[in-house]
Formats: sequence, structure tokens, C-alpha cells
Amino acid sequence: MTVPIIVSFIIATLVPLLFLYIVHALDVYGTDAFGVILLSFVWGIVCVGFAFVINNYIGNNFMQDLSGRERVSMIIRYWAPIVEEILKAVIFLYLIRRSDFTYFVDGAIYGFAIGIGFAVAENYYYLNTHPDAGLSLAITRVLSTNLMHAVATGLSGIAIGRARFARFSGRFIALSLGLILAILFHMGFNNLVDRSTSSLLFIYATVGGFIGLGGIAWAIRQGLKAEAEWIKEKQEELISQNRLSSKEANATQNLGDIELYVEPLVDIIGREKVDQMIELVTIQARLGINRKSRDQLTDDKLRQKFDKQIADLDAKMNALRAEIGPYAMTYFRISFPDDIELWDRLEKSVTAISNAPKKAGGFDLFAAMGQRSANLPAEPKEENTQIKEEG
Repeated sequence: MTVPIIVSFIIATLVPLLFLYIVHALDVYGTDAFGVILLSFVWGIVCVGFAFVINNYIGNNFMQDLSGRERVSMIIRYWAPIVEEILKAVIFLYLIRRSDFTYFVDGAIYGFAIGIGFAVAENYYYLNTHPDAGLSLAITRVLSTNLMHAVATGLSGIAIGRARFARFSGRFIALSLGLILAILFHMGFNNLVDRSTSSLLFIYATVGGFIGLGGIAWAIRQGLKAEAEWIKEKQEELISQNRLSSKEANATQNLGDIELYVEPLVDIIGREKVDQMIELVTIQARLGINRKSRDQLTDDKLRQKFDKQIADLDAKMNALRAEIGPYAMTYFRISFPDDIELWDRLEKSVTAISNAPKKAGGFDLFAAMGQRSANLPAEPKEENTQIKEEG
């Protein structure tokens, strides 16, 4: 095997996996499970074999009157999108029954993983059948066709995830609508590629792939916003029961910026404790999402699965608190204001102070601050750091 061919296979493998890693990293709450992502990826690979057999069967048995080239075009433009998207989406009938499929954020990521698995296996097929064009073929596919496969199945995952809490009929309808969108996206892309004779075809296909990737990223961001509201709702209930520190709750609700708050603690309590704190906050976020998800489910068996997962996360969270210890937890809690929005109020106050009138002797800072502080909300009472363990 020559060096260019080896490089082609490396590109055809690593670049799609990089895209998958980027999409997975968008889920700051970590509700997706690595094992399910791996399962989804493998299912995508398996689907390539089934699709090859079914597409060939359709071409050989229902298109005898067409020439070889016409058969290929018909398969590429119309039949392949239908066959491949149905095959890729079949696994959602299983994934939707799992407790680690909480919302459409997970659906988007699992669907993207299925598409990437399919794309990588298909890359290998084309590289083996067209070794002379290996490097250019690999680069072209990873920036266009591979993204198309991932985005198309991601659309199916988003659709089924949005109907996560509906009954079976609602989930079936959602999956059907998601499939239609995925097929149309796939079909539009294939028709563009197969019909176009423009020298700018690669650019068109790449732009289409990246637009789809941007759409998936946007959908995930919207899902995260909804999940943030779930977390806030459930943590407010725990705070009212004195089962959770309001400062821990604020840390959880600002998980994307957690490093900014806890990084200064590394020199005080060490990197290991700080990493444990970040893991603790992530678990608390997942608990909020799972509790809200559990409340919305209509399936009793699925509720029981969520109950077990919630209990496991609770136990893990309490064990982490014990490992971190009260000394480090105190530092952690005082790293966060009782209300993150306090910083916004202080910023407005400083702006107002800078615009305050000056006295004859110059700007009276203390007088201005005293005047402005009267308009600030009262400081929250000092919080008892002895918080009951959440259980």
C-alpha cells in the first residue's frame, strides 16, 4: 500500500471522527453516553452493507430497461436516500427506549454518530474501488458527503428526540417526519452532485455540508437552553427544601463557564479537587435534566429506568462530595455569588457612577457609590454552608 493511499485512509477516518467529536463536545451537560455513541457509530457502519445489497437488488430487478449509467443515476438520486436514511434510523426504535436518551440534544448527537459511521465505511469502499483518486477523493468526501450523511441522520434524531415524551404513536409520527426531512436533505444533495457539471461542484457540496453542520449545532444549542431551564426548575425545588446550596445551583446553571470560577482554586486546593468539583456540577446538571425528563414521561417502564439512573447519579454525587470534603466544598461555594446576575447589576452601577456629577473638588467616589448602592437589591443573607446531602 502506497503512502498516498495510507494518507487517504487516515483522512477518511480521522476527519469525520473530528466532526463527531466537535458535535459531541457541544453537549456541556454530558447527557449523551459514550457507549451509545459507539453503538450508533457501529450501526452506521453495518448499514452500509445492508444498503449496498438493497440498492443493488432494486437496480437489478426494477430497472432492467435502463442502461447501467441510468440505473446508477436513479439509485443515487432517488433510491439511495430513501433506503439509507430508513436503515440508519431503525436503531432509534431501540435508542428511544433508553434512559440515556433524554432529549433531542442526544438524538442529534446519536444521529450524527450513525451518519459518521456510515460515511467512514462508505469512504473505505470508494477508496478501495478508486485507489488512483484516493487522496482527492478522501478530501472531497470528508468535507461534503460525510457531513451530509451525518446531518441527515441527525435530523431524524432531533425529530424523535423532540417527541421523547409523547406516546408511541406520537414518537412514530415524529420519526416519520424526521425521516422525510432526512431523505429530502439527502436527496437534494445527491441530485446536486449527480446532475451538476460545474467546476465549482466541490465548493457547492462543501458549503451544503457545512450549512447542515451549522444547523445541527444550532439545534443542539436550542436544546441546551431548554435543558438549562429544566435544571433551574428542579434545583429551585431542592434549594427550597434545603437539599442543595444555591451557589452550587448557580455553578450548575453556568456550567459552560465553570472553569472561569474554579480555576483560581487550583493553587489553593489542587487540580484533583477542582476536577472533582467540575464533575460534581456536571452530575447535578444531569440530575436536573433526568428528573424533569422523568416527570414528563408517559411510559411507566421507562420511568423506572430513569428512577434507577437518578439513584445512581445521586449516589455518585454524594460520594464525590465526600471525596472533595467540607474544606474544599466551602471554597467551592464561596467562589460563586448567590446570584450570578449580581455581576450585571454591579456593572450597571459602575457605569452609572462614572456618569455621576462631579463636585467642585472633583469626583466624590464614596458619595456616588453610596448614592448608587441605595438602588441595588439587598444582599442575600449569608448561607449556611451545612447543606443536607441531596438524596
